[in-house]
Amino acid sequence: MADINEDTAPEVTYLIPAIRLKSDAEVEVSERVTMFYIDDVAYTVPKKPSPRTSLRYLFLLQTEGEGNANYYLLNALLGTKGYKALMDYEPLTTEQYNQILGLAVEISTGRTERPKANQRRTTRSGNAASGRSSGRRSI
Repeated sequence: MADINEDTAPEVTYLIPAIRLKSDAEVEVSERVTMFYIDDVAYTVPKKPSPRTSLRYLFLLQTEGEGNANYYLLNALLGTKGYKALMDYEPLTTEQYNQILGLAVEISTGRTERPKANQRRTTRSGNAASGRSSGRRSI
């Protein structure tokens, strides 16, 4: 049996059909489902959000951190009215917030667990921000 090394191995190429995306394509409007109620008012999110929402959430998670990414995601899914209602709901607990945020991540990314932000990220000024704590706690 002959040995095959990198110099004599046959080159294998895979043809991948290109996907053509059109800027003027129609945007499909997703059915909305209730995420939570405040009193008797239902607040809804798209049942199948655009993959663009997930891509932007993941991008912001890596470039601007978890806070900005979470703000974007909840605002994108709930809309301004829903986000404001949640923000203004005084008795909101951390557990309730985490449940709502977890559902938002699951609906948009298909993950059941929230992705983690990069330890090192670039600040808006272009400098690298370290993952080290400044000693102050974020709220």
